[in-house]
Amino acid sequence: MKQDAQRLDIRIVSIIAGTWILIAGIGLKQNVFSRFEGQSFDLRTQYATRYRKAPQYVKIIAIDQQSLTYLDSQGISWPWYRSIYGVALTVLKEAGARGIAMDMLFTEGRNDRPDDDREFIRAVQTSIPVVLATQLQKKGSFNNAFTPEVQKKLFVPRTDLNTTNLKTAHSALLPIPGLIAASAALGNVSSLRDVDGVFRRYPPYFLLDNQPIPGLSVALMHAVHPALFTADRLNPFITNGTVTVKFYGPEHTIETIPFASVFDAFIALEQGEQPRLNLDIFKDAYVFLGVTAPGLFDNLSVPVSSIFPGVEVNATVFANLLENDFVREWNWPLNSAFACLWILLCTLTPFYYTGLSRLAVLFCLTVFSYFSLHTALVVLGYWSAMVLPLLCMFGAMLTAFAYQYNTEGKKRRFIRSAFSHYLSQDVIDNLLVNPDALALGGERRELSIFFSDIAGFTTISEKVDPATLVILLNEYLTQVTDIIFTTQGTLDKYIGDAVMCFWNAPTPLTDHADRAVKTALNIQAALQRANSVYQEKYGMQLITRIGIHTGDAIVGNFGSNKRFDYTIVGDAVNTAARLEGLNKVFGTTLIVSEATRTQCTAHIQFRRLGAVQVVGKTEALEVFEPVQPDTDISAYEAAYDLFLQGNILEAYTRFTALETDPVAQAYKERIETEQLLEMNAESFSPVWVLSKK
Repeated sequence: MKQDAQRLDIRIVSIIAGTWILIAGIGLKQNVFSRFEGQSFDLRTQYATRYRKAPQYVKIIAIDQQSLTYLDSQGISWPWYRSIYGVALTVLKEAGARGIAMDMLFTEGRNDRPDDDREFIRAVQTSIPVVLATQLQKKGSFNNAFTPEVQKKLFVPRTDLNTTNLKTAHSALLPIPGLIAASAALGNVSSLRDVDGVFRRYPPYFLLDNQPIPGLSVALMHAVHPALFTADRLNPFITNGTVTVKFYGPEHTIETIPFASVFDAFIALEQGEQPRLNLDIFKDAYVFLGVTAPGLFDNLSVPVSSIFPGVEVNATVFANLLENDFVREWNWPLNSAFACLWILLCTLTPFYYTGLSRLAVLFCLTVFSYFSLHTALVVLGYWSAMVLPLLCMFGAMLTAFAYQYNTEGKKRRFIRSAFSHYLSQDVIDNLLVNPDALALGGERRELSIFFSDIAGFTTISEKVDPATLVILLNEYLTQVTDIIFTTQGTLDKYIGDAVMCFWNAPTPLTDHADRAVKTALNIQAALQRANSVYQEKYGMQLITRIGIHTGDAIVGNFGSNKRFDYTIVGDAVNTAARLEGLNKVFGTTLIVSEATRTQCTAHIQFRRLGAVQVVGKTEALEVFEPVQPDTDISAYEAAYDLFLQGNILEAYTRFTALETDPVAQAYKERIETEQLLEMNAESFSPVWVLSKK
């Protein structure tokens, strides 16, 4: 009997382990947990950077906020004249740098300043090797009429390069012809992101017309070390046409010098003085020049940081290239074999160690050892699959334990508390009825999206001690949230003092636009009543600015299986956030888009604010202000109609007369600032074109 039982155990172990090994093998082959695997790799990478040191021979010249402010004080406003970049080239040549890659696109000539282009071209011609950026695109078609000069600088013919899985492109945005001729090479700056939007892998080459186009970092390597750099140096790291970047740490780990310091050094050299910047830091260095200022939007989400300068990504890749030190990804057979050993170990454990507490301790020790081993591999420069094998290990141990105690497995469910602090009771009730809604994923739906923010909150936080500020903010957010829930709104998140919510999901609401606007009006009214209390208790009053937009967005659960948010993503979300910020332009506290106004019922009164082209948008957006039904807006509307007709003088007179109307005064200030009184009616545009958020 004992021998029979032993044989039975072996058969069961084989069945359990074999099943989970098969699941792991198939899952690894299909990359079913690639999103979570990427996130686990990010965590391990953040730990591994403790043991990495950025190379000293790679430098970054950053066009940061400090540089923008400094040059603006010198009368040089953004965007800069191109000849300004020649300053950096002059300083680098003087310092003895080996080469520079400019992570910026110069695809259009300056027709208004042709001398500026010519001066920049001369600077490139007489400088150290300069690699310029080109941007490959999936759309369009290849222009096979590229001149031999373009082909020489763009294409890098290699017979030793494995082009089997390289990514393809169909067109390219090129620098202006003079710059192409002056440059040492051209490099692609198009990036590839994983499914979760994080940049982990770099395409060293793209294929355009079956010719390899190098990335910016690779192009610099070709330009400065053509003999040293061979495909044999790169081929071992290429997986599916990309290499996995080995990051050295968070942003600015690679030594970053503000452009302002380089500009200051140039002035000193011109005047025969000793620069404050030690130019020896550029001696024999490889330099990357690009933007890092937040407002210039050249940031990527990478394993070590959610906001990482794109120019530092290229600099990091170049350092990896020169040191031949990318991350090596394990292939499917190696990952599967490693997973097989651990799954077998976890399957055997319950058969030798009985008792739930002992098994839990052993499993924790196993997981810790497993995680530590995979983290050590990342420190050594290897990316091994961890998430799916870990899940299969847990499944194998649980299955074996259940068999040992003659129990049946039960499916685990998420509980009410997962969302109790974030969603209304209606949402929670829906999820309890349909637990499958907790699965990751989303759907496209029309929503009315609400953003609010306390005006001058930074100033308020400086005046109030932290403990009092927390109490005030909790009172305010509680009041706002209660009003949102009374109209069946879904609270998305708090962002400091800001509130984001939406209507029409998960509970469908035909009047979601009405509910959003009514909620905003109710919040404004409630805050007006509460301000007397705030004034008495805290010595201040609060003003809330609100923006509402109605449009399509993706709504659903985003995150991991253990932690996620029911949230929304899409361009409509960005538009709603921009509308909240527009209140500062018009002096209002509530702005809605035309899409929201159109869906509202007639009993809500609106007044037109105008057409606005916000940053990042090419089309103007009509915006409106909801007002109380008894508000007299006739005088403003008359002045606004005159403004639209191009009768600026009469509109200006009427806007000036409306001294207590902040919107009228905003138009008055715009007319004065833009000198619209001096413009012809034919050249006048009523659209507000904003240069900042």
